[in-house]
Amino acid sequence: MPKTKPQEQGTIHMTTGNRLSLPPGSFPEGVRDFHFEIQKDGSILLTPLFMIPATQRYFWTRRWQEGEREADEAARTGRVKHFDDVEDLVKEIRRVKRSKR
Repeated sequence: MPKTKPQEQGTIHMTTGNRLSLPPGSFPEGVRDFHFEIQKDGSILLTPLFMIPATQRYFWTRRWQEGEREADEAARTGRVKHFDDVEDLVKEIRRVKRSKR
C-alpha cells in the first residue's frame, strides 16, 4: 500500500474504482479522476475532477458563473420578459429606448 501524507494529491482511475466494488452511479458522468485528501481521522475524502473541453472553459469562469446566477435570480423573481417572435422583441427594445430619452 502506498504511503501518503495529509493533503497529498493523487488520482483514482475508473478501473481502481471498479476494483473497490463501488456501485454503479458512484462516479458522476464526465468524471475521469479524483483529488483525494487523507483526513485527520484517517478517512479519505475523494473530490471528483471533471474534464472541461477547452472550448467550454470560459463558461466556467467566475465572471460567467456570476452572470448565470444573476440571470437565474432575475428569472426566479420575474424580472424577465418572454416574446413570441423577434418583431415583438424589437418593438419592446424601441419602446424602452424611447422612454429613456
